[in-house]
Amino acid sequence: MKEKITQIVIIIVNIIGIFCLIYVAIPYLAHEISEPNPEAMITFNGWEAAGILLTAGFFPLLGANIFAFEEIFKEKIKLPFRLLFFLPSIICMILVICFWIEEFQASSFSMASFGLFLRRRAEAISIFR
Repeated sequence: MKEKITQIVIIIVNIIGIFCLIYVAIPYLAHEISEPNPEAMITFNGWEAAGILLTAGFFPLLGANIFAFEEIFKEKIKLPFRLLFFLPSIICMILVICFWIEEFQASSFSMASFGLFLRRRAEAISIFR
């Protein structure tokens, strides 16, 4: 009986994780750039907030998937089909990697632009001396 309750809880946690993944992945994949709260001190658009939430939710989702892989239907389901428990984690990992690659490329571009701005500013100041 205890094993049955454990399996039900694990399945419910995985279903909640999948719903959260879908809920957060939609604004990320839609590349929503509207700012829900523009008066905030640190503003995030929908895409950035979704990417950060995907990053924060990846490890709990992976833990739930590993636990489901280890505990659910060991005898009844063969190994290749049990590996499907990792599909949400793999999708989330791909989205997180894509988010951080794009974020680092954008920040390196802005830092390069800022460096160019500072260099031109220094040249302009040196002309007037």
